[in-house]
Amino acid sequence: MIQDTGIIVISLLVLAAVLLGIQRFLKSNPNSLLHQSKGWLYALVTFFGLAIIFALLPIEKSAKNSVFSVLGLVVTAVIAISSTTFASNMMAGIMLRIISNFKLGDFIEVGSYFGRVSEIGLLHTEIQTKSHTLTTLPNLYLVTNAVTVVPSQKALIDATLSLGYDVSHHQVEEILQSAAEKIGLFDAFVQVVELGDFSITYRVAGFLDNPKLLLSMRSNLRKQVIDSLHGAGVEIVSPTFMNQRQYRSDEMFISEVKKYQERHNSKAEPTHVFDKAETAETLADLKMQLKTLEEQLKTATDTEKAKLLQQQQRLNKQIAALAAVVEDDPKTNKH
Repeated sequence: MIQDTGIIVISLLVLAAVLLGIQRFLKSNPNSLLHQSKGWLYALVTFFGLAIIFALLPIEKSAKNSVFSVLGLVVTAVIAISSTTFASNMMAGIMLRIISNFKLGDFIEVGSYFGRVSEIGLLHTEIQTKSHTLTTLPNLYLVTNAVTVVPSQKALIDATLSLGYDVSHHQVEEILQSAAEKIGLFDAFVQVVELGDFSITYRVAGFLDNPKLLLSMRSNLRKQVIDSLHGAGVEIVSPTFMNQRQYRSDEMFISEVKKYQERHNSKAEPTHVFDKAETAETLADLKMQLKTLEEQLKTATDTEKAKLLQQQQRLNKQIAALAAVVEDDPKTNKH
């Protein structure tokens, strides 16, 4: 009896050690395929470990067989129910890796979801939204829905607004294009989107060479449009505008535009909303640099190796630090 108890205790300690080893391995390899499916890995190891321990219990063989039969039926039912979704998401994950239409750090929009890719797994893809939350999307959803990817080198920023027919569209186009250029957008253009019953809908757009500034530049474009129109004496009100107070016919509803406002509109700073996605992107870039460095070491001379080994050590430290941030960041919430 004491011997059986000792075997069980040792088995539990071995199982705990195996789980701890898996946890450390996954923590040091945050982008591995096993890390993306760590929930399933923990469940399988724990299930088989407990099954082995149960087999070692000092109880009758017939009782063990009955329990294993019930467990077998339960496992079979679970696999039968979940296998379709599991296999579909796995195949979708493989398809996404083959297509590679987006990578870590890219802005994507699919359905009603928009954000930066912070994790790409075999079963799911995680994006960090503009609300700083983490949203997990099944890979099957990404394959069966249109995915819009913001180009990493050239992002389009646009804004729409409606103005009355009493303002010349030539004047409006000139003002709006100038507003886009003032905040640093290039190849700016203006379009007439719709001729409504009471107003004309305009679209002003331009290209941004740094997509990381996407959110702040969208806001800056809208602020500069307001300032430019008001500065040119153009009211941004509907022709059906009505106010309960009496105003003179020559009175205009325009806020005063200060010079510092235009200077402020042209400034765009990176937002910390997508911090995890940015960290994941940087981590992937560092790993690519490390891989290139390892290839160079194979053909380097003895003199070159010393310098390359220093670079390799520095990259490994940076990768380890960023991997710890991705794994342990407590500030993000998953939905």
